[in-house]
Amino acid sequence: VTLSLQRFMDVASGIIHGSAKTTSQDEIDALDNQADELDSTVDDEINRGQISQATIIQTATATTTAQSQVNTVVSQLNNGSNVSTDNVINVLTTSTKVVSTGSRVVSAGSTGTAGLNTQTTQLVNASTEVIEQLANNATNGLTILAPDQQSEIQLSVNTLLASSVDLTRVTQSVNDHINMADSVTRIINATSSL
Repeated sequence: VTLSLQRFMDVASGIIHGSAKTTSQDEIDALDNQADELDSTVDDEINRGQISQATIIQTATATTTAQSQVNTVVSQLNNGSNVSTDNVINVLTTSTKVVSTGSRVVSAGSTGTAGLNTQTTQLVNASTEVIEQLANNATNGLTILAPDQQSEIQLSVNTLLASSVDLTRVTQSVNDHINMADSVTRIINATSSL
């Protein structure tokens, strides 16, 4: 009930103040905390030489949540909604943390990560779309990015690029390589517009 009330308040605030939040900050913070905890767990397990199935499942769950948040942002942006830039950047920042963790789990060579590889690759593509939308809005004068916002986006871009390299090392499919190269190109092109 509280989460529904928060969403209602966010939408009402967006209508009144002209800028809607796509995902509540509480949801973003919860995923961000989960991503930080998973990152630490993955570090520990890599140092021990094996990623557990429990960690693979937790990472897949976090990736699903991040994908949902990013899809919500992309949908709002594609519909022309006046979305809070800070909210978009917070979703992007958190999703790239999840991408980083997912790519590290997949790259660790554990069995049972094919699904996570696919999910993480999809999250890279969706996060790329968010960066493109931010760049388009900045180019068209719809959004003026503050220096700290530009820095956050650049950190997300760096994380996505590094994670894309990790994912490309693991995949054997030529199509996956082509798709990842396309994402990297799109990220670089969008970044040049920021």
